[in-house]
Amino acid sequence: MGASVATGASVTTIKKSLPDIGHGGNYVVTHKNDQLIFAWGREDRGVAILVSREKEAIAASLLRHNVTSSEKRHYNAKRDGHLDILIEDETVRISDINTKRHRYGSTVLTRALFAAMRVYAANTGKRIKSAIVEISSTQAKSLYHCYVKAFRKNGFNTAEKEPADEHADNFMLIFTRYVYNEPQINV
Repeated sequence: MGASVATGASVTTIKKSLPDIGHGGNYVVTHKNDQLIFAWGREDRGVAILVSREKEAIAASLLRHNVTSSEKRHYNAKRDGHLDILIEDETVRISDINTKRHRYGSTVLTRALFAAMRVYAANTGKRIKSAIVEISSTQAKSLYHCYVKAFRKNGFNTAEKEPADEHADNFMLIFTRYVYNEPQINV
């Protein structure tokens, strides 16, 4: 399944994969030049994550999150802020200081992490061992629980307790992931 679309002086190649059902749920991956778009659900009610690769780093961004049929509740990056994930040196980094209103929950975050981690592992052959999330928000406690739930679904744990106050500036949330390699048995 593939198609080429001419856009001015450049050519964009679009290639869709068959739906995949597994740890990340039921999703489709679309290849567009050197970027991947992971999509869950339908165009009018679903989630889309854009994943870009550059050498040993992976960046993932939320493109679309339509939670209901009401357009007012749909995710809008200009209005709601950004959800951006960076993975490099076996570490996930999220700086949640640009988010104005949180129109996404732990499910969207879980899927964004899943997409980024899957591409990172396939691209570098390395496993992710840690994550750092910086939270600056007036909804710090609910964000803490959102991140903890999403990271747990992707195999991470944290010893950090929730912020003492609902308003937090530069609250650091550290996650670790225990990665087990298969034992090598020499006979």
